[in-house]
Amino acid sequence: MGKYKNFLYKLNPKVLSRIGDDLRQGGSLVGAGVTGMIILSDDVSASEGGVIIAIGLFMWIMGHLCIYAAEKIECINQ
Repeated sequence: MGKYKNFLYKLNPKVLSRIGDDLRQGGSLVGAGVTGMIILSDDVSASEGGVIIAIGLFMWIMGHLCIYAAEKIECINQ
């Protein structure tokens, strides 16, 4: 986690905030995964839906971490 934190603190806070927003929006894959698991069809199996949910949750959490880091950087710089 330390290397990730050091990398984030070297980035521009505005860029980091925008990356975080994009990752949070990409986290909408969670909804696609849930839909795929609930609606039984031949297109998306339950295991594929689970993988989509996991990826979407990971992206959503990483987006929140990026926004948090951007806010911390802005507080440090002021």
